[in-house]
Amino acid sequence: MSRPAEVRSDQTGQLAIVRVAQSAGAIPYVVVVLRYPDYGPGWEEEEISLCFDGGFARVLGRVLVNSGSEACARDYPQAVEDGWG
Repeated sequence: MSRPAEVRSDQTGQLAIVRVAQSAGAIPYVVVVLRYPDYGPGWEEEEISLCFDGGFARVLGRVLVNSGSEACARDYPQAVEDGWG
């Protein structure tokens, strides 16, 4: 339904792909795919898919923005490419 937006961390190699989808006759939902790179033994590459209804996705987004702002305020190095730039 929507074009995927990708966000990648240069720091960790993690990738998030977000899009809006809809099954025939169903309500739209938000799909988030998280990809973790192979960090070595015990931390193999992994992909996790999550689906949220629009209201839950909106609230979760606010929580992520607030938490991310707090993490950035602590002077932890941030290195992110966003797919919207």
